[in-house]
Amino acid sequence: MERAWTLEEAGRLRVATLTRVAHENAVDTTLSFRDGAPVAPGQFYMVWVPGGEEVPMSASLVGPGGRRAITARSFGATTSHMRTMKRGDRIGVRGPFGTGFSLRWRKPLFVGGGAGMASIITSVEVWRARGRKPVVVIGARGKGDVLYERRLRRMGAEVHVCTDDGSRGFHGTAVARAGDLMDKRAFSHVVTCGPERMLVAMLAEARRRRVRVEAAVERMMKCAMGVCDICSIDGQRVCRQGPVFDGRFLASSEQFGRTELNAAGQLEPI
Repeated sequence: MERAWTLEEAGRLRVATLTRVAHENAVDTTLSFRDGAPVAPGQFYMVWVPGGEEVPMSASLVGPGGRRAITARSFGATTSHMRTMKRGDRIGVRGPFGTGFSLRWRKPLFVGGGAGMASIITSVEVWRARGRKPVVVIGARGKGDVLYERRLRRMGAEVHVCTDDGSRGFHGTAVARAGDLMDKRAFSHVVTCGPERMLVAMLAEARRRRVRVEAAVERMMKCAMGVCDICSIDGQRVCRQGPVFDGRFLASSEQFGRTELNAAGQLEPI
């Protein structure tokens, strides 16, 4: 087993050369590179693009020989610029940071919403490598932003695609489809990531059926090293104690799904 890097080691900016750029769909781009830091599924990098900002990105590939990738959804100027990058371009990376998924499940149901699939995919691949058949629900607004469907089908996963507009797969939310599956089968855990309102609904549906939850929570990040406290939720720093939290903590949280800190450190509604 590789030695995990110390926070000091992980926090140093490294320059990485892109080995591959893949446009997954109309809005998501996967940037592949090599890096020597050990990464656990669910952990994230801070990624800097010359001329842009430093942004948090989940590791969307954890391959042998230091093969790594992040998947950027075009939201703002920095992530939109990532879509224009080419093989041989360079990025800066810090990390990995945070606590990943436990991987200690008996029968998980993987549920990803939108860009949240980037946090889920590496755990799915670990589960498949153990000889298990993953069951995965992909949620998207429409067929143009369904993420990783082909990658999942190539590994033999059972894939349930859901779109809000009904343009592909199940017409409805990932939470609704996951609820249907939990009613028909016995799952031990829901492993999930997506918009916070989706996570709130997913937590409620899972707890109602007495299914445990591990959720990767997305919050604003600045330092990613537990110093600035901008990412905190009920005193827990998402960059250190998270981004993966269990359902018990989230169910008891006073801020989850309700408020978050803005760039000025002030609480505001989500």
